Amino acid sequence: MNLQYYPFDSQTCPLYLGSFGYTDANINLDWRKQDPVHIKENEMPKFDLRSEVELQDYISQAITGSFSTLRVDFFLDRQIGFFWLQIFIPSLLLVVLSWVSFWVDPKAVPARVSLGVTCVLTLTTQSSGTRQLLPPVSYVKAIDVWMFVCLVFVFAALLEFAYAVCFKVFAEAGEARAKKVDIISRALFPGVFCIFLSVFFLACGLAS
Repeated sequence: MNLQYYPFDSQTCPLYLGSFGYTDANINLDWRKQDPVHIKENEMPKFDLRSEVELQDYISQAITGSFSTLRVDFFLDRQIGFFWLQIFIPSLLLVVLSWVSFWVDPKAVPARVSLGVTCVLTLTTQSSGTRQLLPPVSYVKAIDVWMFVCLVFVFAALLEFAYAVCFKVFAEAGEARAKKVDIISRALFPGVFCIFLSVFFLACGLAS
């Protein structure tokens, strides 16, 4: 399986038909002209089976001779309802929740720190639990990119507060500059995240 766009991936399942002991001199296989493959309305827990198939007939070469072979490719689309409910929506809400700190007064240090740290730890736990459900592959998958970017946004919101506090403590304008940083972040963070959402889902949609 190619899982680079997991869980927005589509898979091809090939099925080969042929003789094990009789060469093409004895048996020549060919697809029936009308309705060569009949697919029943079977439900699968993780995939949707498309109605269209791709048929091939060819001669395969082996050490013992050449054999008449038939191949049919079934196309499977992964069902993503589970991922929306268990991964995408919860992590999206955590990112949005981390932006609430931009509306909290910079003087309320315990409240903003607690909110930021809680969001970071929660998203880290969710990311760790998500990796246990994923197939182990060596390359990066689409869902890995999603979880990483969400974690970056949540962590950046926590760093923004530290940056605002530095202005408050060390800068001449202190408190006014800190509030200005929060006002800019209220528009900057959602705007950049919306751009990421557009690029991410557009890329996954075109791939699938």
